[in-house]
Amino acid sequence: MDGSGPGEPSKYRKGRVEALREPFAAGERAKSRISRKLFSAQTLAVLCCCGLAPQVLSAAGHAEWSDRMEPITPKAYLCRRATSPIKIDGKLNESAWAAAPWTDDFVDIQGYAKPKPRFRTRAKLLWDDNYLYIAAELQEPHVWATLTNHDSVIFRDPDFEVFIDPKGETQPYYEFEMNALNTTWDLLLTKPYMDGGKPHNEWEIPGAKTAVHVRGTLNNPADTDRGWTVELAFPWKVLAEHARHPGPPEEGEQWRIDFSRVEWRITTTNGVYAKVPGTPEDNWVWSPQGVVDMHRPEMWGVLQFTKQPARKKIPLAPICGKPARDRALEVYYAQRDFRAAHKRWATNLIELNLNPVPLADGVQAAALESTADGYVCAVAFQEGVRQRVWRIRQDRLLKLDEPMPVETESFVAHAAEKYGELGRRAAYFLVDNMPANDRATLDGDFLMENLRLALEARKEFSWAKNVPERIFFNDVLPYASVDEPRDPWRADFYKLAAEIVSHCTNGMDAAQELNRQFFKRINVHYNVHRKRNNQSPAESIEQGRATCTGLAIILADACRAVGVPARLAGVPEWVNKEGNHTWVEIWDGDWFFTGADEFDPKGLNRGWFNSDAAKTARSPNPLNQVYATSWRQTGVYFPLAWDLDSRDVPGVNVSARYAALEADTNSGAVVHVRLREKEDGDRLPAEVELRSSSGELLARGQTRAGTADLNDMPEFKLLDDAARVTFRFVQGGEAREKVVTCSACQKSPTVDFVWSDLTPVRPAVLAAEAWLARPDAERGAPPELPLSREEAVRLGSLAWGKVERARAESAAAELRAKQIVLGDKMLKWLEKSFGEAPDGKHSLWITLHGGGQATAEENDRNWRGYFGRYEFPPGSINVAPRAPANTWDMWHVPWVDDLFDRLIADFVLQGGVDPNRVYLIGYSAGGDGVYQLAPRMSDRFAGAAMCAGHPNKVTPEGLRNLPFFLYMGGEDSAYNRNLIVREFSAKMDALQASDATGYPHRLTVFSGLQHNMQNREAEMIPRLTPLSRVAWPRRVVLKQDDVTHARFYWLERASDAIHPYEIYAARVQGQTITVETPATGSLTLRLSDGLLDLDQPISVVAGGRSVFEGRVSRSFAAVVQSLHEREDPGTVATALLPVSW
Repeated sequence: MDGSGPGEPSKYRKGRVEALREPFAAGERAKSRISRKLFSAQTLAVLCCCGLAPQVLSAAGHAEWSDRMEPITPKAYLCRRATSPIKIDGKLNESAWAAAPWTDDFVDIQGYAKPKPRFRTRAKLLWDDNYLYIAAELQEPHVWATLTNHDSVIFRDPDFEVFIDPKGETQPYYEFEMNALNTTWDLLLTKPYMDGGKPHNEWEIPGAKTAVHVRGTLNNPADTDRGWTVELAFPWKVLAEHARHPGPPEEGEQWRIDFSRVEWRITTTNGVYAKVPGTPEDNWVWSPQGVVDMHRPEMWGVLQFTKQPARKKIPLAPICGKPARDRALEVYYAQRDFRAAHKRWATNLIELNLNPVPLADGVQAAALESTADGYVCAVAFQEGVRQRVWRIRQDRLLKLDEPMPVETESFVAHAAEKYGELGRRAAYFLVDNMPANDRATLDGDFLMENLRLALEARKEFSWAKNVPERIFFNDVLPYASVDEPRDPWRADFYKLAAEIVSHCTNGMDAAQELNRQFFKRINVHYNVHRKRNNQSPAESIEQGRATCTGLAIILADACRAVGVPARLAGVPEWVNKEGNHTWVEIWDGDWFFTGADEFDPKGLNRGWFNSDAAKTARSPNPLNQVYATSWRQTGVYFPLAWDLDSRDVPGVNVSARYAALEADTNSGAVVHVRLREKEDGDRLPAEVELRSSSGELLARGQTRAGTADLNDMPEFKLLDDAARVTFRFVQGGEAREKVVTCSACQKSPTVDFVWSDLTPVRPAVLAAEAWLARPDAERGAPPELPLSREEAVRLGSLAWGKVERARAESAAAELRAKQIVLGDKMLKWLEKSFGEAPDGKHSLWITLHGGGQATAEENDRNWRGYFGRYEFPPGSINVAPRAPANTWDMWHVPWVDDLFDRLIADFVLQGGVDPNRVYLIGYSAGGDGVYQLAPRMSDRFAGAAMCAGHPNKVTPEGLRNLPFFLYMGGEDSAYNRNLIVREFSAKMDALQASDATGYPHRLTVFSGLQHNMQNREAEMIPRLTPLSRVAWPRRVVLKQDDVTHARFYWLERASDAIHPYEIYAARVQGQTITVETPATGSLTLRLSDGLLDLDQPISVVAGGRSVFEGRVSRSFAAVVQSLHEREDPGTVATALLPVSW
């Protein structure tokens, strides 16, 4: 492992990466953002398997509290201010620590009646103006650890754990775990797991310092160790986020804290430690819980802070009004029992049937009040002359002398405050129709994030803006479809789905693109071995498998994330065969349907189940009807095939639409067209054109008028693969058009258009289409035509289609020959395909062989020998080029870049490759090539992996937006490769330290291996697979090499102005572009709506001053120039802005 180890302090920082990519840092810090943000289901499953996190509303009830928990008095510790500096090295040898007392020795988590722990554990604490310091001593004769990935489930190793509740209200709270390798896991919980809490595994402790000192040898069964010590420093600026006030605590302030140690019984097998099979872990804690569950914050110890010197005796204050607090907790646990039995909360104490016990002096009887979300229990007590009150609600939130908020009411008020009347209506609709269990468990932060992202999608996407409010509230805003576990999926799905639909112009196309790409990107597909039908997105992602309902939930959520109304539809039982089925309906002016992860390029309303659905929907049996889900209460329920007794999910019977289906809707249709002056008015003569969704002309005709027979109409045949088409009419020199769905055309063989209802076609679009229609020799320069956002997307698609047709023959010929010739330079390759792409688009893996400074024959052997080293995922194409030179710099000679550009373009044009999923891998001299090519061509790749190479003089500035993996044998000392790789990774660490969302990277050094890593570097394949290129990053750093490039992401330099090794850096924040460096220079900014909103003014700041303020028009010439420069549809600029300073 490369990173902090025993005795080395570690400072963790946030390292977020754009567009759902993995966060990487030196060492083993890799977990995808989707898996981290949707971590709750996975974590909860692991915790439950270990007995550490009971399920929501499980049988953790009154008997457990009264028999095992209430009799225990939580421990207390007086935390004094440090009197001298503390160095975080794990050794605990400072004078400040010597003066701090140890806690009592840890005991079994269930309490003092259990056997004494086999090994001693104790802790001590200090604080100063900046940090809370924690030290611990863990005696252990055999110190071992295996986990090296940050945010792994650390308690699978022996570990030390810290739990902190700054307010003492049981929520939210922090959890921290570490093992003897100084591998850490930090997370924030909104509330305890069994109350519906969600772990925020993406939460980090920036500025934290951690260290381990092993008193013995790690992972060595041959000797006996003394144990290990840990030293932690947590900054107040992080801990105070959920404390009563900023900064360090005040004199006498009390927090709740506990420490836990997980220890496993081990044996030795072949000189390696191993857990004894079938033996549970030991859980030893400072303040016992009474049950095997650390997530009972009410049982944690009291941490009291003081600034007074050690010589002054300070009494530890008891928990204020503990008898009253315990009575409130007794009601809480009794309510859990009652709800498990009756599916509702008790409305009075008599229903709870509590054992009559005498109340402590000054404690009044509990008062129970029902709320919209559940209940609030209040227990008043007397403290001197002052009456005080403990309150608790259904999710265990405890408050002393404060009103207890009703979470959903607070949510509605917050939504109104932040988003006005629209926010209030949306929030009220959501909670007014919310299932009772959600009211009891979901917190306001969860609901607010869901609302915020839904409203942002409505603002961001043109199709979402046009959705009627009633449909938006019912089929975009909800956070769930049926009774699946509630995951915070929307933020991550928004980022990934937004990237996928960035070039779509309507909801139908967006849904199609999501169905084509989304499942591949998250690696979830149909598999009957999934755990259950109604899986949440996190559960399906964790397993990589789901059946129709789980897949439908994912697609509906992905559509909702980008403002496309979506809902589940299905049949509980087929009429003609056994089984049920669930699919998705999306709304784009009308409801359409599609099978989840069953993309059909021919469009929507086409599924393998069409005929079955039609037959089933005609049955009078309610179980043989087709239903769609609804959030709004309808009086009808959506039958759950896995729980037919449930009436919890509202539904709509949509059988009528499906009963009208024919068994086959996949054939083309013939449409006759008339144009009228007004509804039922006179016919108008006009030229009529049928155009594809991209604007390509398919057919022409002429509408009739006057004395022509009413049935004399032009006839158009729709293409089989068309989901929608455009009819354009030209009359009196004016062109107007309308987009229609093919499904609407199929319902009626005659379509009447009304001239006044058609949308005028702007002259700019007509001029651009005319220019593209001319032969290349007659075109001349592209016209400077201002475009709207929709027009830019449309003409970009049309222009790309022209490029595809113009290059089809040459690209196909080069792919057939597996050879490209540019001037006197040639690139040839070996190629292997790994099956059909599930989403219709392949990924491209370019692997660079080693060798160099050898004969052509020797390098040919290296080329053929490296080909086939790796197995790639389904739908991949592996291209192994033969180096275009035989010298040591075989992969970074100047002509390599142009050859690779052409190679990628050929595969995009004719090989079915997704330009956003191109990966670069190289070994030995090929690794040298990755070092060289990745920084200067990072805008072409989704990820890169350098194996056993040497960077020469390359530096990593250009890797800001490219996930970069480095693999090296620990003993690969030739040319100091094993040392220099660490230096290169350290340079990326330094860059990432000042740019937290950039420079994703991961260094893996295989200890004991030399230049041959025995194929262990192949682990990079699954790490690279989910990554997708960031085509429009928010920050770009262009560092020229000796081989220069005029264009890099959205920065462009005039070719005659470029200097080798110059650096240009720029960032986008809102509508402002700031050129960070150099102090003077010139650039052309390549802009698009994927980068900022071109309908709004933008600002450009360079050299410390404003160099541009105003609007930048989208331009057809910019689109054409982009595609002329590079055959890449994903990086087309729609506006160009030259600036100099």
